[in-house]
Amino acid sequence: MNKKLAWGSAIVVLGGVYAGATWYAGERAQQRYQEALEEVRKVLGAEGVVSQQYQRGFWVSQAQTVLQWTPPAEPAEEGATPVPATPLRLRLDSTVRHGPLAGFKLAAAVVETRMALDGLDEQARKLLERTSAPTLTVVHHWTGSNDMLLEVPAGEVAEGDNLIRWKALRYDMALSADRTRLRGAMQWPELTLRVHDAPSDAQDDEEQEGQEAKVPSTLSMAFSGLRGDFDVRIEDGLWLLTPGTSQGRIDKLTLELEEQGAKSKALAALQDMDFKATIERKDAVFGWNVTMQSKGNIGPMALDRLSLREDVSRIDVEAVRLFQQALVGAYRTGTAADAKNALAPSEAPWLATLAQAAPRLLAALPAYAVEIKATAAGKEGSLSYGAQIKSAPDQALVEEKGWGAALLQHSVLDASVRLPKAWIPLIAEAAGKPVPAPDEVNALLGMAQAQGFLSQETDHIVSSVQVEAGKVRLNGKAIQMPQLGAAQ
Repeated sequence: MNKKLAWGSAIVVLGGVYAGATWYAGERAQQRYQEALEEVRKVLGAEGVVSQQYQRGFWVSQAQTVLQWTPPAEPAEEGATPVPATPLRLRLDSTVRHGPLAGFKLAAAVVETRMALDGLDEQARKLLERTSAPTLTVVHHWTGSNDMLLEVPAGEVAEGDNLIRWKALRYDMALSADRTRLRGAMQWPELTLRVHDAPSDAQDDEEQEGQEAKVPSTLSMAFSGLRGDFDVRIEDGLWLLTPGTSQGRIDKLTLELEEQGAKSKALAALQDMDFKATIERKDAVFGWNVTMQSKGNIGPMALDRLSLREDVSRIDVEAVRLFQQALVGAYRTGTAADAKNALAPSEAPWLATLAQAAPRLLAALPAYAVEIKATAAGKEGSLSYGAQIKSAPDQALVEEKGWGAALLQHSVLDASVRLPKAWIPLIAEAAGKPVPAPDEVNALLGMAQAQGFLSQETDHIVSSVQVEAGKVRLNGKAIQMPQLGAAQ
């Protein structure tokens, strides 16, 4: 066999192998598409998938899936029949490039999906005219793992004085072959939100009746430089809480309030905000903690350092699973409408599932604690509070006293504050009040201490309160507790 014939034979063989691999990759891509649809149907129900098409090609296939959700009907005036809401449809248009070289990548397939809302009325279309459809690109590797890229282009939605504007959002993710580990990173350069609150017609009527009029106001929030990463493990089908870590940073966060006829008021201006969350599972319970550190201003008060730590422990795994099921059930049956109108759990089965979750949650004796620290004018102050269930209340007590009183008798609530005396003039100034003279401050603190509301240290004032088994202790001394949770 001469060289030309040998090379020609090799090319034919390689071409046949590549064609076979491409055919197999296309077959596998279509199979994965059908498997993904079955997973969607499990969550949304059969009626959630309105239509699906898959046009198989040799190199490239096209797929279209339409998902549907009907929001709850808008509340109607008394005596009127509620007008059914218009169903919302999410159209997913996918281009599937088959391997082994798919989209210039060594992969089984590369799927690019564009998302768009169908069935919008003219007002909704006009509202979204400055937005573009998000895209999801998924690389299916031969090993079974996936790389995913979610991109939301920059856009803006505005209606009157209400506005939300954002720069492009990007998520890069990797899902393991066994679907148990998800890692990724995100970047969101900027977001601006503005919400206008104006008096309603009913409030105008109240004004005419001599009641205090509500002043129109606008709340504005903006952040820049948000980025972060995460690494979580998906266990036993639990997606609401997944063990793992996430961390990130915001370069700048601002919050402002503007009332009609007044200057804009800065509520907060924070920078260099670092945050981290860790979720752990130990046998049958979850626990997690969240930390945040930043600096900047709260109102006119400058903070050299601001930190927060939140701890949650003993959250029953099975209760979380039941809560997941209730969320899916609520979605399928109309959520808000059923919650408002159902007379018995049989009319809204997800309510029965939720009722099963509550005893399990309480039996695990969950606990919650928060500590906030701040440093200003060279002094550190702190605020901490928390709650924990000491024992689960029985159903008879719940029926007799109601959930609020029953939980109070089986729980411990506590809060404490440690405030630098040097902050008192700063707080008064921030609140727009006259700054008290040192003698006035000492007199007021002395009276409060004599009445048991606080105790004084050299540079700080301290106060704590604890509620346990329905009894209240203020700074270690028992006080009478007001009657709460009377039986209905």
